[in-house]
Amino acid sequence: MRPEITGFPEYGFGGDVAGARRSRRSFRLCLAACVVFTGTLWFAENFLRYEHTERLYRSALTLEPESARVLLKSAVKTDKEVHKTQTPKYVAALAEREEDDTALATYEEAYKLDPNNVPLAIRYGSRLFLAGRHGDAYARFHEAAERAPQNALPRYLEAAALLWASEDKDALSKSLALAARTNTGEQPLTFPEPLWFSTLPQDGAWYVRLRRQIADEVCAPLYQYAWRVFGAAEPAIEQDQVHSWDSWLETLQAMGRRVASDSTPGAIQTTAGIRIQTEAIALRMKISEAERGAPDAALMEQRLKLKSALELVNGFEAAREERMAGDRAKYRFPLVELCLKPGAAMFLLYLAMYALSRILHGGWSARTLRHPFLEKAVLLAGGLVVFVLLHTVTVLQHTAGPGGEWMTALTRLTWFVVACLAVFGLVHPAAQLPRAEAVARRSAPPPEELPAVVRMARKVRRRAYVTLVRRYYGILLAMLIMVFCSWVVTYRIAVSLYPWQVNLLTTGLAEEEMVVVQQALAMTMQ
Repeated sequence: MRPEITGFPEYGFGGDVAGARRSRRSFRLCLAACVVFTGTLWFAENFLRYEHTERLYRSALTLEPESARVLLKSAVKTDKEVHKTQTPKYVAALAEREEDDTALATYEEAYKLDPNNVPLAIRYGSRLFLAGRHGDAYARFHEAAERAPQNALPRYLEAAALLWASEDKDALSKSLALAARTNTGEQPLTFPEPLWFSTLPQDGAWYVRLRRQIADEVCAPLYQYAWRVFGAAEPAIEQDQVHSWDSWLETLQAMGRRVASDSTPGAIQTTAGIRIQTEAIALRMKISEAERGAPDAALMEQRLKLKSALELVNGFEAAREERMAGDRAKYRFPLVELCLKPGAAMFLLYLAMYALSRILHGGWSARTLRHPFLEKAVLLAGGLVVFVLLHTVTVLQHTAGPGGEWMTALTRLTWFVVACLAVFGLVHPAAQLPRAEAVARRSAPPPEELPAVVRMARKVRRRAYVTLVRRYYGILLAMLIMVFCSWVVTYRIAVSLYPWQVNLLTTGLAEEEMVVVQQALAMTMQ
């Protein structure tokens, strides 16, 4: 008798090989369908939903400048080739992300395409100012002020540029006169907003980062203007040449107050306004001390309030990055801790069993064995638990605070579930397969051949065991992949973003920033 040929039915020999093959192919098709559906959903949204130039523009808005420039240059080139009228926003977006030596040329091109765009004129003028081209900056700010009379910001910027652009010896008084006229108006200061896409959220860290960069850029001319005036005022005050300096400094103080309180709520604008006010008041106190022998008590009190308000804003700013890092970790958490690491662990286990199966020459025989009910129940229950854990994270991401105990607890629970599933995959096949001695005796060999049959049965049982474990780990890995895909789809439906769009999901602290700014302004009004 040749056991290796006749085989052992208990270990799968003589089973339905064709049926087992059909079942495996059906399961693989289900897995492929799940992965392809998820991939198709993402591909359609990113590559089919918008035309080519819009897709490039949308993608570039969420990338670092180095990567965004490549996409935007392609968008500008395609736009020129395809459309009769060139789209200014592609060129404007490219200008924002260009390197310093080419940014002004790109801004000029964008401005020629859309000369009535006030935010673009303000940003272009600010970059010209910072590049030392004060005359051109003045022209852009003046045009912006003429086209947007209800916005005080370009008037202040025009006054700042006038001080450098004009060769008149009265440039200082003229610029301060323009700032004083702007102070008396009731127009708010409206800062430019970042170029953005309508389907992308505006409360995420990436959008807020772009908005803050613009605020920094636009506040720079105001800082330079104020500090140049202060630099001229200080030696004059020390030499008792006061003249009109108190009223001029009061003009700058009023400008700072409006920048802090009338502009778009933001820590950068508020900080700039408070700092300008504080320095103006300090110099006015010197004038008061020189004229009256003592600093003005009201000015001193106001300066203390401004310092307290500035400390409040600075405290918020100092903790900003740490808070955002904690929030960013919260959104990276499910991808890394609940998807990538457990999935990689199961993949390595599957590879190990696959290699062992190849070494032991595991074959088709054991694959014909049917899956016991307990194995199916454990796999389904494990997949359901992981599915619930992932959706629990989705809820906690948008209701709980940044990182903490719940992340640690869910990580441990996930690894506990995965470990239980992995251990079950090692233990259950051994319990499922009958002992080799019993199988050998049931084959009823002659007594003298029984030891050889037992040895053969043990060898076949080892092969069957390895094959069953490999099959189980393969099914478990596929099930985890399907659970992850299902979670991605439901996450996209619920949140309107994919879970890996961390920069858009992470909070920009816009609401918290607004509250702090309001508190700081209230302190200065008390």
